[in-house]
Amino acid sequence: MLSKNEESLVDLSKFLEIEPNNAYALRIRGVTYRILGRYEESLTDLNKSLEIEPNNEWALKHRTETDRMLKYKESLGNLNKALETEPNNAETLRKRGESYHMLERYEESLADLNKSLEIEPNNAEALKRRGDTYYVLERYKEFFADLKKLSEIEPNNKWATRKLDGISRLFKYEESLVDLNKSLENEPNNAETLRRRGETYRMLGKYEKSLADLNKSLEIEQNNANALISRGEIYLMLERYDESIANLNKSLEIEPNNMEALRSRGTTYFFLGRYEKSLADLNKSLEIEPNNAETLRNRGTVYCALERYKESLTDLNKSLEIEPNNTNALISRGDTYYILGRYEESLADLNKSLETEPNKIWALRSREGTHYMLGKYKESLADLNKMLEIEPNNADALRKRGKVYYMLGKYDESLTELNKSLEIKPNNKWALRNREETIYMLRYEESLSNLNESLVTDPNNAKTLRRRGETCRMLRKYKESLADLNKSLEIEPNNAEALRSRGDTYRILGRYKESLEDLNKSLKFDKNNAFALRSRGDLYRMLKRYTESLVDLNKSLKIEPNNAFALRSRGETCLMLGKYGNSCADLYKSLEIEPNNEWALRNRKETYFMLRYQGLLADLNELLNIEPSNAEALRRRGEVYRILGRYKQSLADFNKSLDIEPNNAEALRNRGEAYRELGRFEESLVDLNKSLEIEPNNALALISRGYTYCSLKNYRKYDADLCKVVKIEPNNADELINRGAAARQIGRYKESFANLNKLLEIEPNNTRVLGNRGLTYYMLRKYKESLADLKKSLMIDCNYALFLNQQTNK
Repeated sequence: MLSKNEESLVDLSKFLEIEPNNAYALRIRGVTYRILGRYEESLTDLNKSLEIEPNNEWALKHRTETDRMLKYKESLGNLNKALETEPNNAETLRKRGESYHMLERYEESLADLNKSLEIEPNNAEALKRRGDTYYVLERYKEFFADLKKLSEIEPNNKWATRKLDGISRLFKYEESLVDLNKSLENEPNNAETLRRRGETYRMLGKYEKSLADLNKSLEIEQNNANALISRGEIYLMLERYDESIANLNKSLEIEPNNMEALRSRGTTYFFLGRYEKSLADLNKSLEIEPNNAETLRNRGTVYCALERYKESLTDLNKSLEIEPNNTNALISRGDTYYILGRYEESLADLNKSLETEPNKIWALRSREGTHYMLGKYKESLADLNKMLEIEPNNADALRKRGKVYYMLGKYDESLTELNKSLEIKPNNKWALRNREETIYMLRYEESLSNLNESLVTDPNNAKTLRRRGETCRMLRKYKESLADLNKSLEIEPNNAEALRSRGDTYRILGRYKESLEDLNKSLKFDKNNAFALRSRGDLYRMLKRYTESLVDLNKSLKIEPNNAFALRSRGETCLMLGKYGNSCADLYKSLEIEPNNEWALRNRKETYFMLRYQGLLADLNELLNIEPSNAEALRRRGEVYRILGRYKQSLADFNKSLDIEPNNAEALRNRGEAYRELGRFEESLVDLNKSLEIEPNNALALISRGYTYCSLKNYRKYDADLCKVVKIEPNNADELINRGAAARQIGRYKESFANLNKLLEIEPNNTRVLGNRGLTYYMLRKYKESLADLKKSLMIDCNYALFLNQQTNK
């Protein structure tokens, strides 16, 4: 007699004889083959389905799973051979047990793991895998026994601790299930008992069984709000969002203030991308139960999607106060910190989440992105490698690994990964662009080899030297680039192309005076050269000569309207000039051309930030027209004016607010900051001192007063305030850097090194830390070490050169 899957296979095969190119039928047959363990046939069908619909996520996901199964099947053949020659090798038995487990051959897995553990009874990996196998087989007592033993061997194993907590709850559900089954033998149509069993199945993750019970319960009692909520939540877990909404809507018609239904509907709306509706439900749910950790976590995630990051952090912080080890909340907060550019805090949260769930793809993906933004490419690569062990055909992970290899200068490896990614998603525009960039760099490497050969026979050829100098610049070999361009210009001193290239190399290295001389000279010979104009325009931007920057960039973009670099540079120049709409337009266009450019993404975020403040300003103006003496509104408007750099208006509002509430610590702090930014340092100190009398441990007020002392060159008091900040917020990286700088200013070099070295252990590529340590070495006349740190900081971020110039000129 055929099983249901075999019957399904017969029907699908008949159908595909009639319609051989039906992508849906091919997908379903492919999955059916996989369930039956016929992996090669499964892969054939899924590949064919993806030829017809190349971007079908469902087919891509199942092809990844089938690929994984084939690898385990292949691995099994090798392990069988190994065990023929060495049948009692505990490690090989464990690995074969793992392969059987992954192939869902659980009894064979158990046999091998038992034998492995007879030989090595305290092997933690074997115990963990056998525990997993017992769990799948619903042998929970044996699962519990293995977990207990594992936690005795490794008492700090967070995975085991978390699973032990889970199994305790599981035992309760299993006991409950026994009772409910007995009850339903006597009363098979009892709606309440069916509902409770459906709910128990849901808690055990048995969603189809749960759904069957809830459906039957609701046939008997159509308007039972609790059953409707449970069924709505099951549909949510199964990603059947429309059915989830329909059930939750009906339940809320019956019980409009049910906290759980509101939370579940809010969560479902989030997955449908309907964020405002999601927020409305979650707000209402939290009015009923304000300290529900799950609802706070979900609302924090919605706020993040709406780019309301401050509110997102508030909710996620509160949620984590209630449940400090909740991995989902940690990942969500890590993601919010990432968006805000607070990468170290992001990393701390993601690391903590991965200690508990080391194979969680969402967390690995987020941590990889954070490592990448910090320039920690090796760590980024490690996360991507792990992701690809779990999901070997994850196109996005393959693309990102290609990008990391590119940043490490491994262009051949980069190309291999990007090609693999594009086999899975052939139309992914980001992967196509990344591959184009990699091929471009490989051509430069090939070109460099040819130019080297050419210069062996003709070492003084100005054109070849110039071309090699340009090639070295593109490969980020700036020292070699300058050497060639200098030699080329000794032979042809007025060559506009060589002057342009050398000027741009000087700009990248932060040698702005020399850069400007070369670019000016180049533009005398070729006044409409788009490359020279955009290089000089960007140089003016770095020198804060924004009007001149805009002139050059406008002219360059008339010649090359789609140059992403020029658009980015003009976008940032407009941002600095307060032309936020223009800035946004340029950055948007730039990101259409280069969607992954971190500089453009960062500046666009800042532009949105400023535009949002302008919108907030309009709201506060309207409120103050109605309530002109509202102290809080005046204070908030004063703060917005200060952020927007409109200090006189900011002061006027703070003065008025403090006339109404003279001891408001926040208003005093903000006015103190406004005075400092206007260079009125004594008045700043008066306000900040008063604010700190009211709130002596306010880190923001201490930071602001520290900066004021620094401006007055009172470095000892500056250091004292920063010392207090670091005690209050020991992981505040910015203030550790500032404290290192302050210690240098007052000649406490050992202390300066202690702070800066501590940070470099955490962030080895932080340009500010490297720059400050370089300056400390300089003060001690350790020029070799100073040069090494300063050069490293410039290699990571050429824009940091302006700061270094300012510091060394003091």
